[in-house]
Amino acid sequence: MNNMTHFARKAAASLLALFFSCAAMPAQETATPVEPVEPAYPTLPIFSLRKGYATDVSLMKLVGASTSAIDRSCTLVVADTLDVHFKLNGFSYNRGLGDPFPAGESHILLRLYEVLDKGDSLIARLPFRVDGSTMRTYISEDYERQDSVILSIPPGEYLLEYDGFSDRIVEVPDIQAVDDDEEDESGAIAAGAPNSEALSCRSSLSLSLECIPLLSDSYVATSWNDVTVLTSRDGGEMSMMTTVTWLDDFGREESVHQVGFTPSHKTLVSLTEYDGHGRVSKRWLPALATPQRVILPGLHTVTYLDAHVRPEDIMPGSSEANLGDGAPYSEVIYDGSPLDRPLMEYGSGEAWRQAGRGILSEHMGNSAGDERLVCHRFEVQASKNDTSFVISSEGFYPDGSLKVVSVTDEDGKETLTFTDRHGREILSRQVMKEGGECQYLDTYSVYDGLDHLLAVIPPALSDRLSVGQSLDPEETERYAYLYLYDSTILR
Repeated sequence: MNNMTHFARKAAASLLALFFSCAAMPAQETATPVEPVEPAYPTLPIFSLRKGYATDVSLMKLVGASTSAIDRSCTLVVADTLDVHFKLNGFSYNRGLGDPFPAGESHILLRLYEVLDKGDSLIARLPFRVDGSTMRTYISEDYERQDSVILSIPPGEYLLEYDGFSDRIVEVPDIQAVDDDEEDESGAIAAGAPNSEALSCRSSLSLSLECIPLLSDSYVATSWNDVTVLTSRDGGEMSMMTTVTWLDDFGREESVHQVGFTPSHKTLVSLTEYDGHGRVSKRWLPALATPQRVILPGLHTVTYLDAHVRPEDIMPGSSEANLGDGAPYSEVIYDGSPLDRPLMEYGSGEAWRQAGRGILSEHMGNSAGDERLVCHRFEVQASKNDTSFVISSEGFYPDGSLKVVSVTDEDGKETLTFTDRHGREILSRQVMKEGGECQYLDTYSVYDGLDHLLAVIPPALSDRLSVGQSLDPEETERYAYLYLYDSTILR
């Protein structure tokens, strides 16, 4: 009992002393919040480059404002000496509230540094340029490849830095050490565009770069996708026909390769071109190409790879393979409407253009007052059990109720196609011109209320059409094509 009382008194004294000591402490002011400070050397994205593996790098640079190093830089790690293929897949300018992108030619400030203990050493400036009027990216004409560059990089750690663009084009040296003084004298170290002070800090520049280490010296790496189809002529592997379809960045067919198709085992390569609106513009006749013979690392057999052929290489090859023709391609010229309707189509060959002969298309509407654009409207009395149809003309379609497309071929033969609002072809009219007179050969298609084709009236019978009268049932059975449907709506 005495021990417990002594322990309680001791504990109470300790608590009392603690209370008086806290009360004697001066009151502290509330600390002002401190904004976080970005470290001087932030951790950059790290990419390891290895043979056979593509690496996509996305970098961004603000115009007229400081940009985090994480956004505009990255680290590339190379374990072995590699020939790395650098290709610029995309470049975009987010204007925001700033000025428009300069219309002239500008140099993209993209540099590669080697990270050393004594400091970073600039070894190359990637020679990418941009046309401000079209935003198309390309490379200096001094390089063999016009869309990408291949650099030999020894083992080590490298810094890839993006610093906007400049309208002052500088010479791009080969991959070698570059002094800092040389960089300053070039005048291209501006952070962004000229007049960057007038640009809003909301403006930004973004790019997407693809880095592909090459598998071997003879293997040309590309960023195009392809679809390969193997077709056997006899079910075996020795008689395979290989067709490779190369696709562009939008998934559209760019070129088709028929590998080893000729008797001399060369490849036939055909090209498709598109205009600025994504429409098919030209289809080139096949050119000849030689498949590449490549031994891939780690394999003991020889592999034949069908490498991508650049369009600028296919075009002269197509002309050479077709007796030096100046226009070995078919071409489509569209009208100025947003409907993307063809206006003129030329066949392959320069002779068609020299003679001014092509396929001319014209769009219009029907008209009951024009013999060339008039179209009968039918009423059908049909039997459910047989093809005893009674077809009569109840007049003409109202003006403008049908879409009419006139197509005139290279020989001047005109065909008019009449289509209703449901997309059904009502009339196909061939115009035969003899002397100063025109003769019309009409083929009508007649439908029921369920859009089923009931009858096709050929020209031999359509010549006897008259408004308000029926066709002779015997002549209809003799000349017309008649259709009968069962209860399951199957022909």
